[in-house]
Amino acid sequence: MNIVAVDIGYGRIKLYNSKIKFSYPSYLVKYTPSDISFFATPDYIEVNDNKFYVGEDAYTMGKLIPLIGENFHGSNEWKALLSYALYRYFQEKGGYSDIDLLILGLPLNQYNEERKQKIKSIKSITASVNDQSFSLKVKDVIVLPQGAGAVMLYQDKYDSMAIIDIGYYTIDLALFLDGKFVFNRSLSFNFGIHELYKNVAKKISKKFNYRPDYKKIEEIVKTKKVRIKGAEHKVDDIVDECKLNYCFDLVNMIKDEWEDSQKEAEKMLFIGGGAEVIKDILPADPQFLVPDNPAFANAIGYMKYAEVFHGQREADVAEREEENGN
Repeated sequence: MNIVAVDIGYGRIKLYNSKIKFSYPSYLVKYTPSDISFFATPDYIEVNDNKFYVGEDAYTMGKLIPLIGENFHGSNEWKALLSYALYRYFQEKGGYSDIDLLILGLPLNQYNEERKQKIKSIKSITASVNDQSFSLKVKDVIVLPQGAGAVMLYQDKYDSMAIIDIGYYTIDLALFLDGKFVFNRSLSFNFGIHELYKNVAKKISKKFNYRPDYKKIEEIVKTKKVRIKGAEHKVDDIVDECKLNYCFDLVNMIKDEWEDSQKEAEKMLFIGGGAEVIKDILPADPQFLVPDNPAFANAIGYMKYAEVFHGQREADVAEREEENGN
């Protein structure tokens, strides 16, 4: 059975299934034909007559399209990112086929029936990559609140969990009590890992008179080094200070805005690409939990949910057929 989970974030795309997984930046740039044909250009994708550069190197072709906003999920930009992720999946798989089940997520502040139905209506995908068209059929779609996937990883251990999903621009705080998603006590804030990156960039700019772009700043935070005019400079002090300040503000924000929910949860699970960045500096608290692969926690959990969902549904179908004497 061909089951695919795709976590479309403002900062990165994560795709996961039983055999294939990958992640890459959510870069989109409006397509304009290039006259410089002897240079390799990034992939470009066309969806609904909208054409974009996409993938890791799209940023070299122009200004990135801002993705954050209530209208992003289900938009042509969102469809372009989803279509390209599935294109890469089938390229790695070695051929196209129908998708039996596609699992997707929505931010908490957009998780409503209208938006769910809009996402679930995607039962076919037609696009072209580098002017080579392809079509896919999707038999079924599940839409989950972002953060719900991670709960599936620990549902056998904890009845009540608070999920802190640290994305690029936003943080989702999702509360699950007795295994159920409590929508009216779940929150979203514009305080993603981008805040940390901005502060690191400002301090580097002040010290070296050099402003790294969004792609370079991730590498600087990861390696704690910056290369300027061919010379490498250590910036441990800048990165560590900014990470510490970000964690301090994050923990205080959770305490101020979500204190009662925090007290009701057995564990607070930190996931998302931002959790990967700060996991080494989070306060030592027995309630805090970071999975082995926080960036992929949602996508992996989506797959686990799908396995349970399909198992239950197939059992229900078999039971009905038996009752009908088939």
